[in-house]
Amino acid sequence: MANWRQKKPVNYLKEMLLHRYSVNAGLGSVAAALALSIPFGGLGFLPLIGYGAGVAIAALFVPGSERFRRKVDRRLLLERREAARKHLIEEIEKRVGRDHPYWKVYRRMLERRDSLRKIAEQSETAVTQDDIDALDDATVDYLGLWLARIAIHERAQSLDDRSLAQRIAEIDAQLQDVSGSADRRRLLKAKQELELLLRRREEMRTRDASMEATMLSMADTFDEVFQRVMANPTSRDEVVAELKVAVERMNAEEELDYILEDEIDALMER
Repeated sequence: MANWRQKKPVNYLKEMLLHRYSVNAGLGSVAAALALSIPFGGLGFLPLIGYGAGVAIAALFVPGSERFRRKVDRRLLLERREAARKHLIEEIEKRVGRDHPYWKVYRRMLERRDSLRKIAEQSETAVTQDDIDALDDATVDYLGLWLARIAIHERAQSLDDRSLAQRIAEIDAQLQDVSGSADRRRLLKAKQELELLLRRREEMRTRDASMEATMLSMADTFDEVFQRVMANPTSRDEVVAELKVAVERMNAEEELDYILEDEIDALMER
């Protein structure tokens, strides 16, 4: 889920052919061909021939157009972002319901985002669509951090540190009495794995604290950006600087690394 930003290979020719303009033109050509075929017979194929020729010419230029590719890439990114948002919301709701206090924080972030989007639609404002996208990315990261914390807490409840430490002590006692080299090797391996698990759990606790701080910072930053923009919406230089700092503060990609993805994946498999 942390990888929803990653761009996947795109068939731009296919995207052009499936674009609503191409589809509508194709349907229009078929309708025109059917209409002409009744009174004129073979001439009914002319609209289809014209459509095919137009598509062939467009295929030489449109898929390679930088403007077209940017539009396609943006649409696909938005689709991946909303798919990730939906999936995260569903998984969180399964585990904490809809009454958790974080939902109120999340909804306020969305309200701030929507208000800023309306401001960005005004041509004279300093806020751009790219700025809104960066803030919207942060709302999905907020959900990702939340689900990661849920995963960590559930993993912690399954086995406490005291049980792990007790089991390590038991293995140490067994090592005092074991004589066979094979048995000793297996016990040492088991001890190493338990010690690694204990260290990992400690690491997860520090990550949980870090993620909690990041989530709090995100919510606070949304409010701060909203207030700054509302106070001076047309001051481009000042707003750009504020938004850049805000996005950097809310960048949660470092927190949502592969270790946390493993925690989330383990949670999803239950």
